[in-house]
Amino acid sequence: MVAAFEASAGEPLPERLLKALEAGDATGGDRGGNRPRCWSTKPRNIPMSACVDENMQPVQELRRIFETCRTQLLPLMDAMPSPIWLGDINPDDPNIANLITR
Repeated sequence: MVAAFEASAGEPLPERLLKALEAGDATGGDRGGNRPRCWSTKPRNIPMSACVDENMQPVQELRRIFETCRTQLLPLMDAMPSPIWLGDINPDDPNIANLITR
């Protein structure tokens, strides 16, 4: 697992972690059986997570979910305008004061 993680230096962290999980799975996996696998990341500054609880091949299912997010969800997020978080809005800022109804 460590070798797979280190060999993937330069790739995004979720990819490196999945490669480490896949390497561990390829050498026999978890001694306790197929337990749930999860990952959490914050691409484009938006929290995302995935968990595989009930699956005979949780690492492969986690990879499938990750690839679906990478190929379908992230391009969609790239096409969207940047989110404005309410916690970041200063009601006294003259640039946005006209957007806020008091």
